[in-house]
Amino acid sequence: MSEKFNSEKYSLVEESPVGGGMEAEVSFVKMERGGRTLNLIRKRPQEDSLVFDKEQIIERFKKSVRMYGILKDKKYPVPQTWRIDENTNDLYVSDLSDGGRLEIIDTRRLGKIMRGKEGSPVKLSAEVIEKLRLELKDICARATRDNIVIPADTWFIVADKNGKSADLVLGDISGVNDMEGSGISRDIIEDTNIKQSVSMTRGLDQLL
Repeated sequence: MSEKFNSEKYSLVEESPVGGGMEAEVSFVKMERGGRTLNLIRKRPQEDSLVFDKEQIIERFKKSVRMYGILKDKKYPVPQTWRIDENTNDLYVSDLSDGGRLEIIDTRRLGKIMRGKEGSPVKLSAEVIEKLRLELKDICARATRDNIVIPADTWFIVADKNGKSADLVLGDISGVNDMEGSGISRDIIEDTNIKQSVSMTRGLDQLL
Protein backbone atom coordinates (compact mmCIF):
# COMPACT_ATOMS: atom_id res chain seq x y z
CA MET A 1 0.00 0.00 0.00
CA SER A 2 1.31 3.48 -0.86
CA GLU A 3 2.43 6.03 1.72
CA LYS A 4 -0.82 7.94 1.27
CA PHE A 5 -4.09 6.16 1.98
CA ASN A 6 -7.60 7.37 1.24
CA SER A 7 -10.36 5.08 2.52
CA GLU A 8 -12.92 6.85 0.30
CA LYS A 9 -11.34 5.11 -2.70
CA TYR A 10 -12.32 1.72 -1.23
CA SER A 11 -15.70 0.09 -0.68
CA LEU A 12 -16.33 -0.85 2.96
CA VAL A 13 -17.55 -4.46 2.81
CA GLU A 14 -17.48 -5.37 6.49
CA GLU A 15 -16.99 -3.53 9.79
CA SER A 16 -16.87 -5.12 13.26
CA PRO A 17 -15.93 -3.24 16.46
CA VAL A 18 -13.24 -5.10 18.42
CA GLY A 19 -12.65 -2.76 21.35
CA GLY A 20 -10.67 0.32 22.14
CA GLY A 21 -8.38 2.05 24.57
CA MET A 22 -7.03 5.43 25.66
CA GLU A 23 -6.30 6.47 22.09
CA ALA A 24 -8.64 4.81 19.68
CA GLU A 25 -11.85 3.03 18.85
CA VAL A 26 -10.74 -0.17 17.14
CA SER A 27 -12.63 -2.05 14.43
CA PHE A 28 -11.96 -4.84 11.96
CA VAL A 29 -12.73 -3.65 8.44
CA LYS A 30 -12.78 -5.43 5.12
CA MET A 31 -12.34 -3.12 2.14
CA GLU A 32 -12.38 -3.70 -1.61
CA ARG A 33 -11.19 -1.84 -4.65
CA GLY A 34 -10.83 -3.12 -8.19
CA GLY A 35 -11.20 -6.74 -7.12
CA ARG A 36 -8.59 -6.38 -4.36
CA THR A 37 -9.66 -7.16 -0.78
CA LEU A 38 -7.91 -5.77 2.29
CA ASN A 39 -8.36 -7.12 5.83
CA LEU A 40 -7.42 -4.23 8.12
CA ILE A 41 -7.66 -2.99 11.67
CA ARG A 42 -8.91 0.60 11.83
CA LYS A 43 -7.95 2.77 14.79
CA ARG A 44 -10.13 5.87 15.00
CA PRO A 45 -8.96 8.67 17.35
CA GLN A 46 -11.00 8.81 20.55
CA GLU A 47 -13.14 11.93 20.76
CA ASP A 48 -13.44 11.83 24.56
CA SER A 49 -10.16 10.30 25.79
CA LEU A 50 -9.40 11.02 29.44
CA VAL A 51 -5.66 10.96 28.74
CA PHE A 52 -5.05 12.64 25.36
CA ASP A 53 -6.82 15.26 23.32
CA LYS A 54 -7.58 14.34 19.72
CA GLU A 55 -4.68 16.29 18.24
CA GLN A 56 -2.25 14.49 20.55
CA ILE A 57 -3.65 11.15 19.43
CA ILE A 58 -3.29 12.10 15.75
CA GLU A 59 0.31 13.18 16.36
CA ARG A 60 1.00 9.84 18.09
CA PHE A 61 -0.46 8.05 15.04
CA LYS A 62 1.81 10.07 12.75
CA LYS A 63 4.83 9.30 14.94
CA SER A 64 4.02 5.58 14.72
CA VAL A 65 3.88 5.83 10.92
CA ARG A 66 7.33 7.43 10.88
CA MET A 67 8.64 4.68 13.17
CA TYR A 68 7.01 2.07 10.94
CA GLY A 69 9.00 3.44 7.99
CA ILE A 70 12.25 3.13 9.94
CA LEU A 71 11.51 -0.44 11.03
CA LYS A 72 10.39 -1.52 7.58
CA ASP A 73 13.48 -0.03 5.92
CA LYS A 74 15.65 -1.95 8.41
CA LYS A 75 13.80 -5.20 7.58
CA TYR A 76 12.16 -5.76 10.97
CA PRO A 77 9.09 -8.05 10.99
CA VAL A 78 6.26 -5.50 10.88
CA PRO A 79 2.70 -5.58 9.51
CA GLN A 80 2.41 -5.11 5.76
CA THR A 81 0.29 -1.99 6.22
CA TRP A 82 0.55 0.86 8.74
CA ARG A 83 -0.96 4.01 7.22
CA ILE A 84 -2.98 7.09 8.20
CA ASP A 85 -6.02 8.07 6.15
CA GLU A 86 -5.13 11.43 4.63
CA ASN A 87 -8.68 12.72 5.15
CA THR A 88 -9.89 11.27 8.46
CA ASN A 89 -6.61 10.64 10.34
CA ASP A 90 -7.79 7.10 11.08
CA LEU A 91 -4.91 4.64 11.38
CA TYR A 92 -5.15 1.51 9.22
CA VAL A 93 -3.06 -1.54 10.12
CA SER A 94 -2.90 -5.00 8.58
CA ASP A 95 -5.11 -7.57 10.28
CA LEU A 96 -2.42 -10.05 11.30
CA SER A 97 -5.01 -12.81 11.67
CA ASP A 98 -5.82 -12.49 7.95
CA GLY A 99 -9.55 -12.46 8.60
CA GLY A 100 -9.32 -15.10 11.34
CA ARG A 101 -7.21 -17.59 9.39
CA LEU A 102 -4.25 -17.21 11.76
CA GLU A 103 -4.00 -17.18 15.56
CA ILE A 104 -2.67 -14.01 17.18
CA ILE A 105 -1.11 -14.06 20.67
CA ASP A 106 0.18 -10.76 21.98
CA THR A 107 2.04 -10.19 25.25
CA ARG A 108 -1.14 -9.38 27.18
CA ARG A 109 -2.89 -12.52 26.00
CA LEU A 110 0.19 -14.57 26.80
CA GLY A 111 0.11 -13.12 30.32
CA LYS A 112 -3.48 -14.31 30.77
CA ILE A 113 -2.45 -17.78 29.63
CA MET A 114 0.44 -17.79 32.12
CA ARG A 115 -1.92 -16.79 34.95
CA GLY A 116 -4.41 -19.50 34.02
CA LYS A 117 -7.11 -17.00 33.05
CA GLU A 118 -7.19 -18.25 29.47
CA GLY A 119 -6.28 -21.51 27.80
CA SER A 120 -3.69 -21.67 25.07
CA PRO A 121 -5.44 -21.18 21.70
CA VAL A 122 -2.77 -23.17 19.87
CA LYS A 123 -0.15 -25.79 20.73
CA LEU A 124 3.31 -25.28 19.25
CA SER A 125 6.07 -27.86 18.93
CA ALA A 126 9.34 -27.55 20.82
CA GLU A 127 11.05 -26.80 17.49
CA VAL A 128 8.69 -23.89 16.77
CA ILE A 129 9.13 -22.54 20.32
CA GLU A 130 12.92 -22.64 19.93
CA LYS A 131 12.61 -20.83 16.58
CA LEU A 132 10.58 -18.06 18.28
CA ARG A 133 13.17 -17.79 21.07
CA LEU A 134 15.94 -17.30 18.51
CA GLU A 135 13.86 -14.72 16.62
CA LEU A 136 13.20 -12.84 19.85
CA LYS A 137 16.89 -12.82 20.79
CA ASP A 138 17.92 -11.76 17.29
CA ILE A 139 15.40 -8.91 17.06
CA CYS A 140 16.40 -7.59 20.49
CA ALA A 141 20.07 -7.66 19.50
CA ARG A 142 19.39 -5.91 16.20
CA ALA A 143 17.25 -3.27 17.93
CA THR A 144 20.03 -2.55 20.40
CA ARG A 145 22.56 -2.10 17.58
CA ASP A 146 20.07 0.24 15.85
CA ASN A 147 19.42 2.22 19.07
CA ILE A 148 15.75 1.19 19.06
CA VAL A 149 13.74 0.40 22.20
CA ILE A 150 10.94 -2.15 21.85
CA PRO A 151 8.29 -2.14 24.64
CA ALA A 152 6.79 -5.39 25.93
CA ASP A 153 3.38 -4.88 24.30
CA THR A 154 4.95 -4.63 20.83
CA TRP A 155 5.48 -8.39 20.50
CA PHE A 156 2.93 -10.58 18.69
CA ILE A 157 3.05 -14.28 17.82
CA VAL A 158 1.33 -15.09 14.53
CA ALA A 159 0.66 -18.83 14.29
CA ASP A 160 -1.12 -21.31 12.06
CA LYS A 161 -4.22 -22.72 13.74
CA ASN A 162 -2.64 -26.17 13.55
CA GLY A 163 0.46 -24.94 15.40
CA LYS A 164 2.88 -26.18 12.76
CA SER A 165 4.45 -22.76 12.18
CA ALA A 166 4.65 -19.39 13.91
CA ASP A 167 6.49 -16.10 13.59
CA LEU A 168 7.19 -13.09 15.79
CA VAL A 169 5.89 -9.74 14.53
CA LEU A 170 6.26 -6.25 15.95
CA GLY A 171 2.50 -5.99 15.86
CA ASP A 172 1.91 -2.75 17.76
CA ILE A 173 4.71 -0.26 17.15
CA SER A 174 2.97 2.71 18.79
CA GLY A 175 5.43 2.69 21.68
CA VAL A 176 8.62 1.81 19.80
CA ASN A 177 11.25 4.56 20.03
CA ASP A 178 14.31 5.43 17.97
CA MET A 179 16.90 6.55 20.54
CA GLU A 180 19.52 7.64 17.99
CA GLY A 181 21.05 10.90 19.17
CA SER A 182 19.30 10.74 22.55
CA GLY A 183 22.51 10.37 24.51
CA ILE A 184 21.25 7.16 26.12
CA SER A 185 23.97 4.51 26.18
CA ARG A 186 23.71 1.29 24.21
CA ASP A 187 24.07 -0.67 27.46
CA ILE A 188 20.89 0.92 28.80
CA ILE A 189 19.06 0.28 25.52
CA GLU A 190 20.19 -3.36 25.59
CA ASP A 191 19.09 -3.78 29.21
CA THR A 192 15.72 -2.20 28.45
CA ASN A 193 15.09 -4.43 25.43
CA ILE A 194 15.98 -7.56 27.39
CA LYS A 195 13.69 -6.62 30.28
CA GLN A 196 10.85 -5.70 27.94
CA SER A 197 11.08 -9.08 26.18
CA VAL A 198 10.99 -11.15 29.40
CA SER A 199 7.19 -11.63 29.39
CA MET A 200 7.29 -13.09 25.90
CA THR A 201 10.34 -15.24 26.69
CA ARG A 202 8.78 -16.71 29.85
CA GLY A 203 5.41 -17.25 28.22
CA LEU A 204 6.55 -19.26 25.22
CA ASP A 205 6.64 -22.54 27.15
CA GLN A 206 2.92 -22.10 27.89
CA LEU A 207 2.24 -22.76 24.21
CA LEU A 208 3.86 -26.20 24.18
